[in-house]
Amino acid sequence: MLVKGKCLEKTKCYLVFLFCILIFKNISAQNITNELNKYNNELKNSSISFIQSDGETVEEGKIYIGQERIRVDYFVPNKISIILSKNKGVYLNHGLKEAQYFKTGKSFVKFFFEIFSETNFFKTADLIEIQNSINISKEVILDDKTYRIKVIYENNPIKIRKIYIEGDEEGYEMGFFEFNKNEGYNKSFYSLVNPYLDG
Repeated sequence: MLVKGKCLEKTKCYLVFLFCILIFKNISAQNITNELNKYNNELKNSSISFIQSDGETVEEGKIYIGQERIRVDYFVPNKISIILSKNKGVYLNHGLKEAQYFKTGKSFVKFFFEIFSETNFFKTADLIEIQNSINISKEVILDDKTYRIKVIYENNPIKIRKIYIEGDEEGYEMGFFEFNKNEGYNKSFYSLVNPYLDG
C-alpha cells in the first residue's frame, strides 16, 4: 500500500510538471506571436531588399510595406512590380508595358500579404524558437493545392530573414536584407491603376 501511494504521488508530480511545461510553452508561443505582430506593425512605411530564387532563376528587388498595401519591385533580371491589397493585386511588366489584375486570395502571393500584414497568420502556425531564430511553419491549402510555408526570423532583435514557399509544382525562397524604416510614399506609389493606360 505504501508503494502504491508513493507511485501515485510520483505520477501526480509528473502530471503537474508536464502541465506546467505545457502552460509555459503556450505562454512562450503567445509572447512570440505578440512580438511578431508588433514587429509587423512596425514594418508599416518601410522597405526591405530581397533575393528570390525558384531553384532555376535568381531575382533581386525590394518590398515596400504600406499601411494597407504592399508593393514588390523586381529590378534584376526584369523590371516588374506587383502591388497587393488584401483582395486584389496587379502585376506590372514595365518592359512590356503590360498590367495583369488578379485576386490576391486565389494566388499564393496572398501568403506574402498575410506574412507582412495580417495578425492571424501566426495564430495557426507552428512556432519553434531555436537559438537566435524563430522558425514558423504552416501548411495551407489553396485551390486544391497544398503549400508548405516556412518563415525564419532573427531573434533579438526580431527581423524577418527568409521565406520558403513550397507547392506541389513550384517553390520559392526569399532572403531579406537592408531594412529601411519610415519611408513615406504617397498613395499613388501603391496604386492598383494601370500606369500604361494612356500610352
